[in-house]
Amino acid sequence: MASKETAPKEEEGLTQEQIAKHIPWRMLVDRVFVTLDTDCNGFIEKKEIMYSDCKATLLPHWESMHRAEHRKTGHVDRVEWTKFFEGIWEKAYMKDNTKMGKFCAGVVWNGGIDVTDLWNQEGCVSKQQIAERFEWKTLTSHIFQTLDTDFNGYLSKEEIKFSDCATALMPHWDEMDQETKKDGHVDYEEWNKWFDEIFKKKRKVDNEMRMFVAGVVFDGGIDVSEIWDEEGQITQDELALLPWKELADKIFVSLDVDASGFLSKDEIKMSDCKDALLPHFGEMDQYTRSARFPNSMLNHRRDGHVDRQEWNTWMDGIWKKTYKKDNKKMSAFVAKIIYDGGIDMSGDLTEDEKRILTIHEAKLQTSVPVHTNQAAGSDEGCQCVMQ
Repeated sequence: MASKETAPKEEEGLTQEQIAKHIPWRMLVDRVFVTLDTDCNGFIEKKEIMYSDCKATLLPHWESMHRAEHRKTGHVDRVEWTKFFEGIWEKAYMKDNTKMGKFCAGVVWNGGIDVTDLWNQEGCVSKQQIAERFEWKTLTSHIFQTLDTDFNGYLSKEEIKFSDCATALMPHWDEMDQETKKDGHVDYEEWNKWFDEIFKKKRKVDNEMRMFVAGVVFDGGIDVSEIWDEEGQITQDELALLPWKELADKIFVSLDVDASGFLSKDEIKMSDCKDALLPHFGEMDQYTRSARFPNSMLNHRRDGHVDRQEWNTWMDGIWKKTYKKDNKKMSAFVAKIIYDGGIDMSGDLTEDEKRILTIHEAKLQTSVPVHTNQAAGSDEGCQCVMQ
């Protein structure tokens, strides 16, 4: 999957062999379910299989699906459907992914189910490309959202077990659950804490951690096309070129999810900026009380909220005390908060900010590498000149 074969012409379609070779069988199983669930109620009934082109392959097994742990309700939900195919993989094919892939490709092929989008999705990028493009925390957040199929804000053991990430993640469930007080599920904060521990104790180097998380994404067949474009729009270095005060103000607006004009501790805690900002919440609180109107009733009042002016005052303090009024360093600091926090700035740029980025891009495009063959020991070598 790291390299993609030439995509077939639309009128030719995919062959059964191509489907089996390039698309993970669990993705095929899920696609069959979605296709057969014609009324989109989250269940497959016997008649939905009976009137599909998959009936020859699947109908003989209806009783097996219906009997084994399916409570004889007359329908099969997504988890039960996946569990049935997991049973085939374990018992009939002895966990041989190649053989299981051929079987599932046969179901798809004979049923006339279109999986062209899965082909394009699976073949577009390599694990290396994913690791190079994304911060690992961006990927762990995306994995969580993908695996949380019932959108309840938690990952259950079954959600991981019946995903394509099961091989990578299931052996570590007890480690996650130990962090989570063994309550049978993992919330977003606990999920991030677990990955932080891996980074601190096992990987330690950012590049190694990127490759590890990219492997979970790649092997699990998780689609990164949506966030691929988001990540590619504005880089951290590009953000650092912009005036920091405007960026700081945009962070405030982004974190103020209830649009109340205040930032609560919870709003910061539940954001992807928490690692950068939460340790400083008390600092914001203390700073604004002592610095703004110390003898006034407009004081912060220790109410656990930071308004827009107090936020900007705190940022000004960092600019003055930490970075000695160095705008470039301050912009880099604020850009890192935005980038690590996954805050999308692409649709919220002023004309001046767009102009700064346009000029920067033009400079990059006119940079031409000039390779010179210098004698050994020369101080000169490959250099870059502006046209």
